[in-house]
Amino acid sequence: MKADGDIIIIANLGALEAYRVETIEGSDRQETRNVAAGTQKERTNLISITKIDYIEPHTRTSDDMSDQLGRHGHSSGEPSSGKGRGIQLSTSSGEPHNLALEEERRGMQLIADDIIRLVSDAKPQRWHLAFPQENLERLLEMIDTKTKETLGKRIGKNLVNAHVKDLLSFFL
Repeated sequence: MKADGDIIIIANLGALEAYRVETIEGSDRQETRNVAAGTQKERTNLISITKIDYIEPHTRTSDDMSDQLGRHGHSSGEPSSGKGRGIQLSTSSGEPHNLALEEERRGMQLIADDIIRLVSDAKPQRWHLAFPQENLERLLEMIDTKTKETLGKRIGKNLVNAHVKDLLSFFL
């Protein structure tokens, strides 16, 4: 498979790394026992394009989320409508937040936006993606159709910590 100029993107919820595939052709200058001098050789390298970390510093939840009315967790001091129970303080009218799911969705949207921008800027003939299997389909749903048209291989694995030399074996 000819992959010169293709882009390989490996990502998880914490990081994204992108590489351009580059094929180098040359000839052996030296004769060895197995190879005659002047033999043509071809070598494929991965050239790093970008590396993005998505890990944010720890912040307080109250800095990130609150209810729309700004009364989260505070009582109003008004009586409730319950009969015979005396005065009860009403609690916040905000809806419960599922912070972990919202952070995951926002993180995946950031990754999808970065992939779209990267593919749009580089204009490769093909690009390939490795992302953890449990979120791969959700991520692909967030990527526009035009960008997905040039998607080659997609692998449901977390390869962010894989050695660069090993990445080619997954995609080529």
